[in-house]
Amino acid sequence: MNLAVPVLNLSEPGPVPQIKLHDNLKVTLWDRWEVKLGRDITLKQLFDHLESNYKLIPRDVLEGA
Repeated sequence: MNLAVPVLNLSEPGPVPQIKLHDNLKVTLWDRWEVKLGRDITLKQLFDHLESNYKLIPRDVLEGA
């Protein structure tokens, strides 16, 4: 919207760019993964889960916002 001109144009957003991690997995910047394995798992168990289910090897671990 341009407040200097009394014109309102409608538009639709373009498609979200996808990043190909490997042959069977594409992600976008808007994707969020929630892993529900319980509170008592270790990082090793989480890494094993990601590697066996998604063929991913994590390199960074972040907690919180």
